Amino acid sequence: NKDVSEKDLADVIKFDGRKFLDKAKIDAVKKSARSYFETQGFYEATIDHKVAPVGNNEVDVTFTVSEGPRYA
Repeated sequence: NKDVSEKDLADVIKFDGRKFLDKAKIDAVKKSARSYFETQGFYEATIDHKVAPVGNNEVDVTFTVSEGPRYA
């Protein structure tokens, strides 16, 4: 991600980390983010995620955004 600010991303990628990890919620967040990037002209944007265990019944979820080219 280069052209969209971290603050804007935080508003789009809302993920409540205190809840049970749910693949449907992750997919919904990714879909919402893709839609947002499309409104910004990034029609080829991809959003990936990685889940890493960090403790007893805890994980970190990391979202990675590749914007691709911006179309006018």
